[in-house]
Amino acid sequence: MTTISKADQILRIISQAWGPEDNTGYCFFPWVEGPDRKFRSKSFQWPQQRDDILQHMLAHEGDDLYWCPLLFAQDARQVQYATEEYALWADLDEADPRKIDPKWKPSIAWETSPGRYQALWLLNDPDEEDLYGASQKGADNQRMTRLVDADPSGWDTTQLLRLPGWTNHKSQYEDENGEFPQGKLLWSKGPRYNAEQFNELPAIDDEGEELPLDAELFEKIDGVEPGEVLDRVRLLLPKSVPERMERGPQEGEDRSKPMFYFMRCLADVGCSIQEIVAVIRPTPWNKFRGRKTELEDLAEQAKTAWTKRKKQFSETVDYTGLNVNDFIAAAKPPKWLVRNMIVRGNVGFIGGEPKARKSWVALDLAMSVAGSASAHHMHFLDQFAVEQSGPVLYFVLEDSPHLMSDRIKKVWEAKTKYDGTQLILHEGGVYSEPRGSRIEAPLTLVHGHQVNFSDKDSMAKVQQRIRQGYTMANGKKWAYALVIFDTFMRSVGGSDINHMGEMMNIVLDPLTRMAKRENTTILLVHHFNKSRVEGEIRGGTRLLGSQALHAWAEDSLYLTAREHGFIMELESKAAPSGRWDFKTDPTQRTWAPTYTLDAGAQVHDIDFSTVERPKPRRGSNTPKLSGNSAKVWRACLRLQPEGPQRCSDISRAAGLSPAATYNCLRKLQEIGRAAQTPDKLWTVHAKPDPVN
Repeated sequence: MTTISKADQILRIISQAWGPEDNTGYCFFPWVEGPDRKFRSKSFQWPQQRDDILQHMLAHEGDDLYWCPLLFAQDARQVQYATEEYALWADLDEADPRKIDPKWKPSIAWETSPGRYQALWLLNDPDEEDLYGASQKGADNQRMTRLVDADPSGWDTTQLLRLPGWTNHKSQYEDENGEFPQGKLLWSKGPRYNAEQFNELPAIDDEGEELPLDAELFEKIDGVEPGEVLDRVRLLLPKSVPERMERGPQEGEDRSKPMFYFMRCLADVGCSIQEIVAVIRPTPWNKFRGRKTELEDLAEQAKTAWTKRKKQFSETVDYTGLNVNDFIAAAKPPKWLVRNMIVRGNVGFIGGEPKARKSWVALDLAMSVAGSASAHHMHFLDQFAVEQSGPVLYFVLEDSPHLMSDRIKKVWEAKTKYDGTQLILHEGGVYSEPRGSRIEAPLTLVHGHQVNFSDKDSMAKVQQRIRQGYTMANGKKWAYALVIFDTFMRSVGGSDINHMGEMMNIVLDPLTRMAKRENTTILLVHHFNKSRVEGEIRGGTRLLGSQALHAWAEDSLYLTAREHGFIMELESKAAPSGRWDFKTDPTQRTWAPTYTLDAGAQVHDIDFSTVERPKPRRGSNTPKLSGNSAKVWRACLRLQPEGPQRCSDISRAAGLSPAATYNCLRKLQEIGRAAQTPDKLWTVHAKPDPVN
């Protein structure tokens, strides 16, 4: 809790930027509030309303509070009303002020969030001199910004800075306990400067492309089709950028920083200055719309973004490497989609002989991953635990909708029958039967559309579809955990499946990059060749096509048909190999694969009459939930129809502190009742176990 004395101390520090103590004008303290991030603005007369400013600071301790380092002659934060400058300022971003050349050490510096900073450079004697015009283009403020490698858009006259010591509530800084970082004042008594010292700041070199600000500019921009540019670079941009550009700012949201960020992203993926201007100009983020100098201002911003772009690969490639201990320390363990079997973000096959139940197994996997993300407790083939549950995208490229629908219903019926979740939760945590036949899982099926891995446009559309994610009931997007193509032969396109180089360069490598970039597992349902070698162990060597397929796969399941069902073989680069034998209904009227034995046993020695389907744990064998754990579990179930939830949202629903909620979620995770997604969100599994 911030005290009035602390607020007063911070106000004394920042008000030095406004010049002499008797200087007057309007000062601005806007804020961003609530989960919907609404931007609000508030002005005060300085110094008459000093006490009101302090109360305003305390009232918005729970919001993102900003201030402007300039006073204004009228009640409007606009350039034409700005008074004299008495300081330079910079939004340093990741430029640590402690590493700035001591010659230009800031007078005041603070950390706004971990690894992010802002700073001021103050005058020795503001009563005797000022820095009038320092925030104009090309003047002292922009030159200082360029020198210290600060945010290139943070030098302008109406710039807002974060209040030192206040909490940063941006979602990307929320920790696992639902807490946000508090800013820290680094120092407030750094060196002061005479105005003439800033004349030594280096001039800004024009490193951008030559782009005359005349009729030629209009011709170049008019010759660019924004849609074509976006189509070319869409998949190279960060996931959120295209959608956010099209959606536009929320009411009252500042457009300056997002607009420059979009320009930087476009520059980073190779767009020219005129392409950047052409793309940004028609969007709602164009803050210069309506000005006579709109194109010139956009071009200048685009030029700055272009000079800050990431360098090309040929300029940044570095083969220095790491020593062995640093390499080991930097390595991260795999995040399992299915424990000790399939890694999230890996690629591979579900391959097998005809009638080996390839599509059935693929559907079982899809429903296990998707079902576990919607309050169900489902194991793959009722044996293998799902750890990274989430939505699934299934491309149906071979079977008819009727056949696929029939299989889906049978698989779902079997899996819900045994996970005990054919129940619906009512108020108070009371269960009643039945839940009904509606399938409650984030599973999307695409049917009737051609997929061609050999065609770049088709691949781009597939990746874009994956990137769109699954739309939840609340309208939010949820990234796909698994994508299945059934079958590979229907999607390989014109590439020669028997040509190793062609398959690897045109089809397989792009699929790997897609999986890693989108953090989703991609599995291809594929056929074995017709030959069968007695005693052959590795199913991957029997895939139809070149050996490139087998070498490419990271996690694969290979199925061999047997009269009683199928043998499943795991080949993985991250998990030990394994073989399992499953008994299935030969008539395919139901889907109830029964695990019988591990690898190495002779299938003809099995007495199937004694085999029973494994039953889920019941009664005393399953940990009971009580106290806060039960509250958190029930709260998660109530929220789960809207998808995975943040710890902070769950804590509010459960009426517990974020720390207590986080501890309960960890306990639920340990007993298999909760799971955490890669982006730190939580889901729970519903089971009919007693709750104390």
